[in-house]
Amino acid sequence: MEYSLYEKQKNTNTKINEKLLGGFKYWLLEAGLTSKTVQNHVGNVEFYINEFLTYYEVITADAGWSEIDMFFSDWLIRKTFATEYTIKKNITSLKKFYKFLYEENIIEKKDYDLFLETIKKNKESWIKVANQYNDNVEYLAYEDDYNNNNIETEYDIVKVKSLFEAVKKFSQLKPWKDFGNTDVFGIKFHDEEDIFFCSILGYAGEAFGLSIYKGLEGIESYFKLLDSKYDLEEEMIHVMDTCTLYFDDRKDIEKEDYELIQMSGITFNGKKQWPSFRVFKPGFTPRLINPKELNLLERIFSVINDYIIDLKENYDKASLLQYGKCNVREYSLDNTYTDVVYSYSELHEKNERVIEIPINYNELQVRRIKKTCKIIDDIWEIDSFYHIMPVEENEEIYFPSIFLTASVNMEIIVGYSLTHPYNIAENAQNYLLSLFSDNKIIPKRIILSDEKIYMYLDDIFEKLDIPVDVVDKLNVIPNIKKELFNDILNDEIEN
Repeated sequence: MEYSLYEKQKNTNTKINEKLLGGFKYWLLEAGLTSKTVQNHVGNVEFYINEFLTYYEVITADAGWSEIDMFFSDWLIRKTFATEYTIKKNITSLKKFYKFLYEENIIEKKDYDLFLETIKKNKESWIKVANQYNDNVEYLAYEDDYNNNNIETEYDIVKVKSLFEAVKKFSQLKPWKDFGNTDVFGIKFHDEEDIFFCSILGYAGEAFGLSIYKGLEGIESYFKLLDSKYDLEEEMIHVMDTCTLYFDDRKDIEKEDYELIQMSGITFNGKKQWPSFRVFKPGFTPRLINPKELNLLERIFSVINDYIIDLKENYDKASLLQYGKCNVREYSLDNTYTDVVYSYSELHEKNERVIEIPINYNELQVRRIKKTCKIIDDIWEIDSFYHIMPVEENEEIYFPSIFLTASVNMEIIVGYSLTHPYNIAENAQNYLLSLFSDNKIIPKRIILSDEKIYMYLDDIFEKLDIPVDVVDKLNVIPNIKKELFNDILNDEIEN
C-alpha cells in the first residue's frame, strides 16, 4: 500500500473512531461510572483502535475484535512492558467497548460472543507471557548479577584478611616500576571458565593499582580503552568492564573502603597506600565489590604476587602484547601451574561462545512492514551508547542506553529511544521496527559500528532486505552525540 493511501485511510478511520469514542463515553456515563473511570476506559480503547489497529494497516474498530489475541499476546507486552494489572485493565475496557458496539448494532452477536470467548480462553496465557517477558528482561545485560542479586550477603572475615595481606604485599612489590599498562598477563583456574587478564596501573606515576578483566568480554573492553574506541572522554567509563584495585591517600577512600580495611586487621600507612576496589560495568556507576567478588579476588591475589616476582625475572612473558599474545598461568587442582602462551585470536577461537539473541517480534510484523513501507533514497547510521548523566530508579543508579538513528544525507536525527542497560537488545529491535512502521519508510542502506547491535538486528535487516555496512567509525552520529552531550553539560552548569 502506498504511504499516501495509508495516511488517507488512517485519517478517515480516526474521524470515525472519534464519533465511536464520543458515543462510548456517553454510554459509560449513563451506566453511572465516575468521570475518572470513564476517562481511563476511553483512553485504553482509543489506544487500541487508533494505535494498534492502524499500526501495520488500517483495521476498523468494528472488525478489530478479531485482533484481540495478537494485541494481548504480543504487541501490548512488547510496546509497553505490560504487567498482569495492565492486561486486566485493558481487557475490562475493551469488553465494555465491544459490548457498547454490540448494543448499538455495530457488530453482530456471533462476533461479540467470539470476542468474549477469545478473552476467556486466552487471558491466563496472556498474563503468563507478560510475566515471563518482564522476568527475563534482566537476562540480556550480563551473565553476572551486577546489582548484588543472588550472592552472599556478608563478607568472610578470613577471606578479607587474606585478600588485604596479599594486597599489601602487592603494593610493597611496586610492580608499576617494572610493568606498563600494556604488559598483560593471564590467570586461569581449573574450575573457572574464564581467564582473568591482569594489567598493572602506575607506570606513568598517576593512578597505582591493578585492573582485572574477566574473560574475552573483559579483555575486549581493555583493547577498546587502549585504542580509545569511544567518541567522547565522558564515554570512557562505559567502555570499562573490569574490577580495579586502586591505591590512594587515606582522605580519598570512601567510608565503606575503610571499614573493609578495618575488618581485615591489616594496617596501611602513607601516601598512595590505601587500597580500594571498584567494579566497572558499561551503563552503571562504579560500585564496591560484593562478598562473592571478594572471594574471587582473594583467590587471584593468593597467586598473583609470586607470579609478578617471576615476571620481573622473565619480563618477556609480560611483554607479549606487541605480538598479539598473552602468557596465561593455568592452575591445576593441586595448585601446580603451567605457563601457556596464547595468541588473542587463538583464545577467541578456543573460547567462542554461542550468544542467544532474543527475538521480540514476529514474522507477521516484519512482513507487514515490508509490504507497507517505502524504500527511500537515504542512508541511516545506527548506534547505541550510554547517556552521560545517570538516573536513579528503585534505588539503582544507571546510565540510560540511547538507541539513535541518523540520516547520512541530511545529517539529522531520524529517531531515538532510551532504555535500561538490561534492555538494549529488545529496545533496538522494537524501536527500529516502530520507526519503520510509524513513518512507513525504510532506508536504502544502514551503516553501524557496534557489532553487538548488528547481531541484535541482523535478522531484521535480512528479512527486510536492507544492505548493511559495519564500519570502524561512524561519521554523522559522533557529531550529533557531541552536540547533544555539550548541551546537557551546559544546562547542568547553568542550573
